[in-house]
Amino acid sequence: MQNFSRSGLAKGEQEDPLGVNGFAPKAARMRKMVWDCEIEYNSQKHASSCQYDHSPPSERPTLGQNLYFTEQLTLGVALAASQDLHAITDYVWRAEQVAWLVSLYGRPKKQHLE
Repeated sequence: MQNFSRSGLAKGEQEDPLGVNGFAPKAARMRKMVWDCEIEYNSQKHASSCQYDHSPPSERPTLGQNLYFTEQLTLGVALAASQDLHAITDYVWRAEQVAWLVSLYGRPKKQHLE
């Protein structure tokens, strides 16, 4: 799901109400992703352990990790992935908003001097 969304963003196919014609611009310098079989192996190994906790950092050096669960038993894989992506996007967006607001806090107010 993330690859699909990322691809759409790179092609300028993601909706953005503030963008030209309602879409975000095409990515100019988005790095290409490559598949890593070792990461896949370690991720699957941890998922198969059924522990709702992050895997040890030694199994994923320099990598972050997102945890997601749902209590909806009939939720399909694609919908679950989509909900997870939206949750991550909302979290990152809110974090960026907070960082921006904090950066504005305490700035001296500009005043017109005569």
